[in-house]
Amino acid sequence: MRIKNNLNKQGRFGGFIAVTAVMMIACVTILFASVIMRIVVDYSDMVTRHEWRIQANLNAESCLNAVTLMVAKDYFLNGEVFLQEFGCSATILQDYAQGKVFVSAKAVFNTVNSGEYDKDFSRQ
Repeated sequence: MRIKNNLNKQGRFGGFIAVTAVMMIACVTILFASVIMRIVVDYSDMVTRHEWRIQANLNAESCLNAVTLMVAKDYFLNGEVFLQEFGCSATILQDYAQGKVFVSAKAVFNTVNSGEYDKDFSRQ
């Protein structure tokens, strides 16, 4: 009779320890998975923003070239111009006395700003 009592008590504690160990392993696994998922999300956001920055800079360069062509076609074009195709705004300053033109362009692509691109040239 005594032998059965000892086995019964050990069985209860053995089950408690097993359940506790499984719960701890599950919690550690969930914690590890959530940390890895956060790292993946941060990396993905970094790569996406890098691609957007490249696209914004390409749009600003294209905008600068398009506005330069517009200035060459229209002698009196002056001030600020917005080109929706490239998502950019360009500023045109002309010095009619000396025949010099200054053009600067800046683009926005998906909330990412490009650098400012400038171009100086003379009308001759």
